[in-house]
Amino acid sequence: MIQETCRDTFPVDLKSGRAWFFRALDDAARKALSALIPLPSARARFESDSMRRRVEDSLKEIGLDLKTLRIRHPRENFFSRGERAATFRPAGLAGEWGPDDLYPGRSKLALRFDLPRGSYATIIVKRLSEDSGVSEGLVESYHDNEP
Repeated sequence: MIQETCRDTFPVDLKSGRAWFFRALDDAARKALSALIPLPSARARFESDSMRRRVEDSLKEIGLDLKTLRIRHPRENFFSRGERAATFRPAGLAGEWGPDDLYPGRSKLALRFDLPRGSYATIIVKRLSEDSGVSEGLVESYHDNEP
């Protein structure tokens, strides 16, 4: 979805596979990425056929399909039904550069932010640390580009 929608993207390799991130969004991309993505489950409800295809294609990459997610004994195990935002922005993002206490001669970046339910801080850290465009002005530029 990111690669299809955004012009300036870069890959980050995660344990679960490759993820694509964007550096900037124009208004059309921001609108397209405001979609809610259903959590994969046999009970998922899709607003459009294109979203269903995207979820099915993602599951196919890891050898699954929606029917495979059906569980015979739902009282013992289940996949939650729900949705997650395709993208999110951390609220209250702030950072402070300083000397690294553990590694003399190196610098550290201390970050503070809040995330919506279902989001992971490790994704933010990966996004910031894996982009070759990261600089000391990152946090300031983030605030300059807020919607």
